[in-house]
Amino acid sequence: MAPAPARSARAVADQWGLIRRSSNYELYGDLSTRVMQQLGRYTAWQEIYSIDESFLGLNGTPEELVERGRQMKEAVASHVGLPVCVGIAPTKTLAKFANRIAKQNPNLGGVCNLETMPPDDVDRIMSRVPVTGIWGVAGRLGKRLNALGIFTIADLRAADPVMIRKKFSVVFQRCSSCGAFPAFRSRRATRTRSRPFSPGASPSRSPPRSACTRS
Repeated sequence: MAPAPARSARAVADQWGLIRRSSNYELYGDLSTRVMQQLGRYTAWQEIYSIDESFLGLNGTPEELVERGRQMKEAVASHVGLPVCVGIAPTKTLAKFANRIAKQNPNLGGVCNLETMPPDDVDRIMSRVPVTGIWGVAGRLGKRLNALGIFTIADLRAADPVMIRKKFSVVFQRCSSCGAFPAFRSRRATRTRSRPFSPGASPSRSPPRSACTRS
């Protein structure tokens, strides 16, 4: 069922056994702070994006980063008691996409590193996720893209970058083309900024990666 105002659910509240509770924003803020503190132990760079979402800069091999993601997930569960999912990728846009995959695929155990997934699997998922599933693409922009025959992430990745730039903007063209959604068969390393190495991590053979965590 889609989200709806509480008043519209009163008619079926008793039938469904719904119980109304007031919001406790002080508690939410405290839990958020504790989650972010736990995540901050694993990196020298952390960008707190919202009350339940954070970006981290990580270094290591793809396998090491998956293990780091599991450690972060376990630490938050142990010390705060909340479940989180971790998405790891070369860019923040892809990290959010990886986080989406981690949440929707229980077999991944809540941690997804796009660079350890079979390229065909990544391509298949991109061909199924609507273009509005991309960070920053809301309903209105999604409709404009649909009018151009762009319905999925795969469609956007394959679109002519010159056309995207003319129809939208340079910023969106850079975020939507192969810079943000590379063809994973090339394993091309892309990142817009560099950050210090995470505490306890040795210089990696690969560029820093972004990790998106959501509770």
